[in-house]
Amino acid sequence: MGDTSVHAFTDLGMRGQLVLYMLFFVVLSIVLVFINRKEIKGSSEDDHISSREFWMFMGMLILVISAVQISITTSIPVINKIFGTKMAPPADAIDFYNSWQIPIAVIIGLLMAISQFFKWKQSDPKETIKKLVISFVVALIAAITLEIYYDFDRVQQTLLLFTALWAFLANLDYLIRVVKGKTMHSGSSIAHMGIALILLGSLISNAEKTVISQNRLKVDLGKDFPNNENILLYQGDTLPMGEFYVTYKDKKKEGINIFYEVEYFKANHLNGKLEKSFSFFLKCS
Repeated sequence: MGDTSVHAFTDLGMRGQLVLYMLFFVVLSIVLVFINRKEIKGSSEDDHISSREFWMFMGMLILVISAVQISITTSIPVINKIFGTKMAPPADAIDFYNSWQIPIAVIIGLLMAISQFFKWKQSDPKETIKKLVISFVVALIAAITLEIYYDFDRVQQTLLLFTALWAFLANLDYLIRVVKGKTMHSGSSIAHMGIALILLGSLISNAEKTVISQNRLKVDLGKDFPNNENILLYQGDTLPMGEFYVTYKDKKKEGINIFYEVEYFKANHLNGKLEKSFSFFLKCS
């Protein structure tokens, strides 16, 4: 799986440590459940839709769906090997995962925004809505402003922008107005705010991502290296790449690693010459 999924670990001599690390948390979870088994009580009644328990359950269910989707897709090579099937992994892995995980992240952001304001057992819907109005309006205005600036390509990205902003602002509002900054009761709000910032950071960083390496030679690099995202450099060639010009200068071997030196130049418009900006070393094992 190390060659087919960014979610997998390759064997770099750390297999034992990784297995031990995962077993530690599995065993720890089982031990804690066993120790606290008498305090874990079930309920014969269904949780009311306006209760915090119901929305916490929905949040956990969404996270399970997310984990199952990632696990099944990334395990396609293993499934093929065990069952002799010939399922093909997604051709565009990034787009495939985004098509699933962005809508899931939208729902998670929405649940983080509203769940804190529900009471245990049952809540008054009108009272809950009143508490959410301020953060909703501020998040909506901020989302519209950022949407105009970033101009996202997909509706899902705009929805994620809004729900992540709302999750952050709603929990900040809850921390200030309801909890009143008390440390002992602010853990969930701070955690939700942190997750919301992670979602925003991921969304904005991907929106700002620009591909500058494009193959300009009449050589097809194949499906694993799309021509519109990769550049083919022969030693001594100088090719444009975004605002730079790049050239493959040399390579050197250190142990089992080979380092390829690529130089980056910028054009000096005063004298028409290329001036070196920096060098970049690519390591291959």
